Amino acid sequence: MSDYFIFGGVDTRTFNAAVYRKNVETVGPQLYKVYEVPGRNGDILLPEGRYPNRQERYNILITGTNAVQNMDDLKNALLAITGYARLEDSFDTDVFYSAALLDNFDIVYDRERTAAKCLLVFNRKPQKFLKTGEHYTFGHNIENPTLFTSKPLIRVTGDGSITIGDQTIDVGYGMSLTGETWIDCETKECYGGNPTEDRSAYVRFFNNDYPVLAPGWTALSWSSGVTDLAIIGRWWKL
Repeated sequence: MSDYFIFGGVDTRTFNAAVYRKNVETVGPQLYKVYEVPGRNGDILLPEGRYPNRQERYNILITGTNAVQNMDDLKNALLAITGYARLEDSFDTDVFYSAALLDNFDIVYDRERTAAKCLLVFNRKPQKFLKTGEHYTFGHNIENPTLFTSKPLIRVTGDGSITIGDQTIDVGYGMSLTGETWIDCETKECYGGNPTEDRSAYVRFFNNDYPVLAPGWTALSWSSGVTDLAIIGRWWKL
């Protein structure tokens, strides 16, 4: 099986494309603000609490009598995607990225127009999201197996209070809620059965912030009005 990538649902295998990615990874440390103080040796480093974006480079080659058409179809499918989208590939099947296609790229055709090639450079967020972090976790404990704090997606069925570590959340505050309430700690949104049903007015955070999951184990508990609590951990690494 040839290598491939899937970006925003667009699969290079659909276009008979051969994909190659160099075994080179460019990484960068956490970003800092650097200050110089006159008369003092050494700079003052203040961490910004974030990492810079990375690049993922893929060489694409399409051959055969339909090479031009396949490359044109692949090009248009990729360019129809705007902003960040999910990117995964066959080179590391345990992870996926959030990436965007921002740079121009040149498509080169051979003289007979039976081969077309290009280099695509994706600008991606620094996280490598683990696919194991996409599964629901149930029960009274959840383990973050990584070295990095994650921002989970929480699904609450019913209403009442839930406690995640030292953070308590009142779901249904000021209103009796039915069905599922989703609490997205990454986008800081609360919604019902679909993202268009805003429930943020009925979810109260006792320390005014969304919970995060630190490395290691975190205890979970909930009141009797909550009939189910499930968490998607969104584990990630660099």
